[in-house]
Amino acid sequence: MTAISRLLRYVLGYKLLLFVALCCILIVSGCALTFPWLIKGLIEDALNKKELFRLNIILSVALAVAIIQAVSQYAHSFIMNYIGQSILFVIRNQIFARLTHLSMKFHKDSRCGELISRTINDVNILQNLIVSGAAVLIKSPFILIGGICIIFYIHWKLALLTIIAAPFIAVTIVQIGKRMRQITHQIQEKMADVTNILQETISGISIVKLFCAEEIELKRFSGENEKYFHLYLKGIKLMVLSGPLVWLIGIAGMLMVVWYGGYEVVHGRLTPGALMSFVAYLLTVSRPIQDFSQANILVQQAAAASQRIFELLDTKLTVEELPDAFEMRDIFEGTQEANSRRQEAEFRIQNTEKTEDRRQVGEDLCVCPDKQEAEDRVLNPEPRTLRGKVGADLCVCPDKQEAEDRVPNPETRNLRGKIEFMDVSFIYEDTPVLRGINLQIDPGEVLALVGPSGGGKTTLVSLIPRLYDPASGVIRIDGVDIRDVTLKSLRKQIGIVPQHTFLFSGNIAENIAYGKPDSSIEEIIESAIAANAHNFIIALPSGYDTPIGEHGVRLSGGERQRIAIARALLKKPGILILDEATASLDTESENLIQSALFRIMRQQTTIIIAHRLSTIVHADRIITISGGSIAEIGTHDELLSSDGLYKRLYEIQFESLG
Repeated sequence: MTAISRLLRYVLGYKLLLFVALCCILIVSGCALTFPWLIKGLIEDALNKKELFRLNIILSVALAVAIIQAVSQYAHSFIMNYIGQSILFVIRNQIFARLTHLSMKFHKDSRCGELISRTINDVNILQNLIVSGAAVLIKSPFILIGGICIIFYIHWKLALLTIIAAPFIAVTIVQIGKRMRQITHQIQEKMADVTNILQETISGISIVKLFCAEEIELKRFSGENEKYFHLYLKGIKLMVLSGPLVWLIGIAGMLMVVWYGGYEVVHGRLTPGALMSFVAYLLTVSRPIQDFSQANILVQQAAAASQRIFELLDTKLTVEELPDAFEMRDIFEGTQEANSRRQEAEFRIQNTEKTEDRRQVGEDLCVCPDKQEAEDRVLNPEPRTLRGKVGADLCVCPDKQEAEDRVPNPETRNLRGKIEFMDVSFIYEDTPVLRGINLQIDPGEVLALVGPSGGGKTTLVSLIPRLYDPASGVIRIDGVDIRDVTLKSLRKQIGIVPQHTFLFSGNIAENIAYGKPDSSIEEIIESAIAANAHNFIIALPSGYDTPIGEHGVRLSGGERQRIAIARALLKKPGILILDEATASLDTESENLIQSALFRIMRQQTTIIIAHRLSTIVHADRIITISGGSIAEIGTHDELLSSDGLYKRLYEIQFESLG
């Protein structure tokens, strides 16, 4: 299916409005064809016969026709603009939705300016076709066909003479249209380059100024802008050439018609009024031919633009949900269903050997360390809390209180947080990044990842929320393959503080509550206090309502980082990932946040990526990653006692401090 055919499917979604617009344009076309006939009547019946009454009647009819044409034209234009804007609204939303769902790999490989250009500039080109071109393509055929029929009725010999120019006009329109599509594609590609440089320069304006690179960036922008300018001029030449060329061919044909028509009038075979009417109809017919020429250019431009748009919409998702993916969440049922859940639990425990992995189980179940413990548990008839989707090691907690202790609150903890990497490998651009990672992270454990830059630490944690999918291997959370659950439910369980903080335009409260927009102000303040951000926030003129500017430019790096930490903590995630979370903080703020974080870490499974090794000495385990593989695993003391990579990194850091 061609790009234009796909675009037509959007238009056909407004069939009723299209029908009304079609009726309006038929009326406009009929009115346009009426005026030349009125001219014939005006000359032959009113002026030649000198009848004032007929003159008044004809002019009154002409006025009425003009009013009807104007009203119909207005209605048609409004409807087509409404349809056009509605379609563009849908397409922009589809592009935006697609961009937000495409994988991180796609965004790393794509230029921001290119994506912006497709979303804005290419869509605007479609607007020209839908609003302006569609009217021409609908109206012109009616006027053209109607006009040709009338001129054949007036004088068929003159009409045949007129058709001689048609092949020349058709060839001109087709050839110019083909060239226009090619140039339009080049123009849009170059506009993407210009937009990309503009976006990069504005985003990195501080670096540009610090390195005195204003002239360098201006030269770079000016170079691409000049290329765009020359390409656009090529397109303009074709656009402005098309209309005059078609008009010139048409005028040449018309002069031939006028000469032959005059010859017929002189010999009494044609009346002057009929000749004037014929010429008027020729002018009426020539207008849609010129319009066709311009509309063809719009079609070719839209074909190039829609091709780029649909390429984006058709981009394959590399991280997809399975059709039968389920929600990663616990189910907290009422007392009335407790007995049936308990019976199901008894049956499952008795058949532990047969229980399938990733089975969704009932309310009275929790995960136990081994099968024997599961069999030794004693069922309690009181309603309890579902512990998750687990495999063979199922049990029932001995009492309700223990169940509640294991899962603090259905609103704050939705999973236990056991993470398993099973022979996980990852490849990026044919380069191995991770190789055969086998790792189990226990619920509530604080695990630190250290190692040289580029070793694969950030990539490893990015696999947990499925920002990427591994090339091979399996990642499980609480015994469930993360590919079996919905992306939304998985990512809601994970809080991340990235290495490079990103804040959105808006105020501080909105940024903290970004992942949970229905949060109360009390929850927002609680998270800010935990991140050591509350004191500096309330010192601002508008407190939590203080606008932070684009990317948080009105805040310091440390302040932005603390808001990012508060944003992650507000979700109360079962899994917390800190990727150099305190790297932008001063020593005092770092110490305060470290103590707060380690207190909070005990409430969920936490993974810390750190280059500053002093920040992770209290982690339960430390893993060194080098070259995409696990080099060492142990506590801080254990790794220092061995002569390995961690000890060398530690000594290098503290020697530099000393």
